[in-house]
Amino acid sequence: MDSRAFRRFRRNKGALVGLFLVVAVTALGVLGPWLAPYDPVEQFTDSLLLPNGLPAGPGVAPSHWLGGDILARDELSRLLSGARVSMLVAYLATALAVLIGVALGLLSGYVGGRTDTYLMRLVDVVLSMPFLLIAIVMQRVFDAPGIWTICIVLGVLSWTTL
Repeated sequence: MDSRAFRRFRRNKGALVGLFLVVAVTALGVLGPWLAPYDPVEQFTDSLLLPNGLPAGPGVAPSHWLGGDILARDELSRLLSGARVSMLVAYLATALAVLIGVALGLLSGYVGGRTDTYLMRLVDVVLSMPFLLIAIVMQRVFDAPGIWTICIVLGVLSWTTL
């Protein structure tokens, strides 16, 4: 595994920092439920709200490392929970986009001819539409708010950009 590309990768400090960040966020997202000191939705009004009702920041409550939000919830637990959800959406949407893109690319390359031409025009049409607007419309059409719908919408719309 000591190829030229791997050696160039090891010498590139920016690439190594990026790899470290991706691995760290992935590890925190996967291990988040076990690392989080509290439930992300549990409120601690006794220790995370100041006497005037404002949220306590980092260092005010020693048991809450990053402090609390406006509803007196532990910020560290909420960050770890959010990392897990963000990773789930990113990985599932990417997997779906790869599946659609590879399937249509294989079909286009294998059959060729008119099929290839029609698929290329389909890609042109999808790329010409505004991504955010179509994503919002698709989200409303599915009328099922949630993580899975977001993953499907992002996967279906992003297969052309692989």
